[in-house]
Amino acid sequence: MNSKMLKRFPIEFPKKQITETLISTICRYLIYLNRQKQTAKEYSIPGYQNLIDFYKRIADLLILDTYLTDDLDPKLLEILAENITASGEEFEYSNDINLLIGLQAIKKNILDSADFRKCRFNNEFTNILATLKNNGVW
Repeated sequence: MNSKMLKRFPIEFPKKQITETLISTICRYLIYLNRQKQTAKEYSIPGYQNLIDFYKRIADLLILDTYLTDDLDPKLLEILAENITASGEEFEYSNDINLLIGLQAIKKNILDSADFRKCRFNNEFTNILATLKNNGVW
């Protein structure tokens, strides 16, 4: 790629390594979840779409903060980093149903964290997302 091409794609990676890792891992979660939709239907797994929506919201929040607001509560990043982890293997292409159970447990751990509800935002964009959190959409 040359410099003229790069000017057409002004996307840069997040400055914080923790944010870049979280976004990358959540994207891997979403690939896995989207590949498991048929299995979820076959086994009538409750709350499957809610699980996908949860991880999409987290990814959207991180991306919004990276490129527009730079406003996330550092405690939220800590909570996410404690819970959202990925092994070195390419699990996103796996068919292991136990991974689905693990992703549900991660969501529960994040939502049950004592500090999760205390996280605050200053910017109006993230306040919209905070309102969703406080109204139980999470």
